[in-house]
Amino acid sequence: MAAPTRKSDKQAPGVYRRRIGDALVTTINDGFLDINFEILRGAGLEDLQGLMRNAFRDGPPRLTVNAFVIETDRNTILVDSGGGSTTVYSMGRMPDNLRAAGFKPDDFDTVIVTHIHPDHTSGLLDKDGKPAFPRAEVIVHEDELAVGGGADVELEVVGAGVDGGLEGRHRVLGMVEVLAAMGDDLDGLRIVLRSPRGLGAGNAACEGVADQ
Repeated sequence: MAAPTRKSDKQAPGVYRRRIGDALVTTINDGFLDINFEILRGAGLEDLQGLMRNAFRDGPPRLTVNAFVIETDRNTILVDSGGGSTTVYSMGRMPDNLRAAGFKPDDFDTVIVTHIHPDHTSGLLDKDGKPAFPRAEVIVHEDELAVGGGADVELEVVGAGVDGGLEGRHRVLGMVEVLAAMGDDLDGLRIVLRSPRGLGAGNAACEGVADQ
């Protein structure tokens, strides 16, 4: 008779991979947030509550918090860093899930911050307050940095540009292009993967891969 399975309330690693053209995108789960209906967009309260009932759920909506690793022939890029250990109990799982997916903190040469909210940026620092990805250059929109900056990491400004010109609004990292675009509250960053064999775009995810 098989030995009983060891009981644990720890979730299995949240990792999902998909290839887009010549890039490999890995979704890394950081946990979840229970949110209010009021912050959701695109539908009325009654419709949203109906969707929850149809899913046999009577609690508040639960938002999955993800980060994304983009691997190309020249870069290993992390898009957002999760909620870290300083936000709520249900986040901060990304370091373990990164290890489960085979990544080490020193693997990343770039971290792209789509917008400065705690569930996207608190994971930039580890539990000791040191940079969680010590080799990485961190890219953030200049308007977001002006309002929400202050993290003890080196941030490169990518933003509005001079006289609204395109040169100041984008950054090219091989097949990964970072564009200034609208975020949740302020201007944020949009990531576009350009490859002869595929194209993906999104501001907090690569469309078709996973949606936050």
